[in-house]
Amino acid sequence: MNNSKDNNQDQNFAQLHQLESEHRDLDDVIERLSEDKPFDQLKLQRLKKRKLALRDEITKLRSQILPDIIAWQVKILRALRVQCGYLMLEAH
Repeated sequence: MNNSKDNNQDQNFAQLHQLESEHRDLDDVIERLSEDKPFDQLKLQRLKKRKLALRDEITKLRSQILPDIIAWQVKILRALRVQCGYLMLEAH
């Protein structure tokens, strides 16, 4: 079960990376398109709409990933406390 969760998390990170990359690419395309005169207003609106949709997907995916990251950090901190406790006991 843990392997399945790790695999799902890896997929989420990969998807997040892909969405962020597409978002940056759209940013560049929109900037170049708006510099051209005259520019295609309809095409520009569609690209901006897609960019907003990507931002929503990115936000949703990050909110799914964040609890996993927090849980992982808590697990690490607990392990460190236990380890430090053992080290302090050995020092005495």
